[in-house]
Amino acid sequence: MENFNLELQGNWILFILFFICLIGFSIYVYRRTNPPVPNWLKKILTFLRAVSLVIILFILFEPILNLSWNRIEKPVIAVLLDSSASMSLTDDGKIRSEKAKAIMQYDFFQTDFDDKEFEFYQFSDNLAPLHLNQLDSVQFNRDGTDITKALKMLSEKSIDSYLQGIVLITDGIHNLGENPVRYVEEFDTPIFTIAIGKAMEQKDIVISKITSNQITYANNKVPVDVTVQAYGYPDQRIEINLLKDTEVIDSKYIEVGKDIFETRVQLHFTPIEPGFQKYRIQIPVLENELTSINNQKNFYIKVLRSKMKLLFISGGPDADFKFIKRSLEADQNIDVDYWVLKNNREFYQEP
Repeated sequence: MENFNLELQGNWILFILFFICLIGFSIYVYRRTNPPVPNWLKKILTFLRAVSLVIILFILFEPILNLSWNRIEKPVIAVLLDSSASMSLTDDGKIRSEKAKAIMQYDFFQTDFDDKEFEFYQFSDNLAPLHLNQLDSVQFNRDGTDITKALKMLSEKSIDSYLQGIVLITDGIHNLGENPVRYVEEFDTPIFTIAIGKAMEQKDIVISKITSNQITYANNKVPVDVTVQAYGYPDQRIEINLLKDTEVIDSKYIEVGKDIFETRVQLHFTPIEPGFQKYRIQIPVLENELTSINNQKNFYIKVLRSKMKLLFISGGPDADFKFIKRSLEADQNIDVDYWVLKNNREFYQEP
């Protein structure tokens, strides 16, 4: 604790005068008692009255207690290493990930400075802490790169520290989430980028996102929304396949209209057997494509044997019953049995 300060809204001299008067008043009141009491009890009663009156006096003068601490923290520089699959590619015979790890092993990042400290993270579609002594265990095999999400998560983690700068070690291939260029326009912390790989346009087709139900029922038609991004392949017709094991369940074609292209298509499948099932979205590998790793992506779904059974008991066939009945019937995953009260002993039942 560095500073301790008690302030009163009123005058200190006036407070002291009242304080003395209240103590004297308490002593005077218990100078004589009727009936008489022992001296030790008089002292206790005098003390209790004096404390009560002083507390009331404090409240009336609105005391404010100020406690302050001072601490010195080093500014933090966050070092973010891209661990996506594109970092495992080779440029001029050198693997990008090996270049990045060599940069992080520079003496500069391992020196203890008096005026700053480093925090290390790895990122792809998420952000995770990284220790330099575990650098060799980093697996560069994640599905995509979301730079914007990594920066947002870093801001949340650093809310209680002084984040002075960010060092971004990446090949710059951004294929997930919000465009980082728009996000960093209003980003307060300076970002220093160390580019890994060739500074040339790379051709790539990416399955960036798959959205589907996590739980469904057997014999129900399930939609699957697939977001596809294309870089450097204008005027191409690309087939998107939905597979279970090696069987193609559904497929659609998209027409790529420009160099940088993004679209969403919807595929469908109908599971027959219950259980935890694996499906795969796959697109063909095109000529001169940067990597084929992001041309396929798996997703999982839990298939239940039958629909949810629900008993709906209503007090009468009123408007509320009709509204709820219509809402329940719109859900294909629910099988409802309706009981509507006819009188005190009987129910209307379907039909």
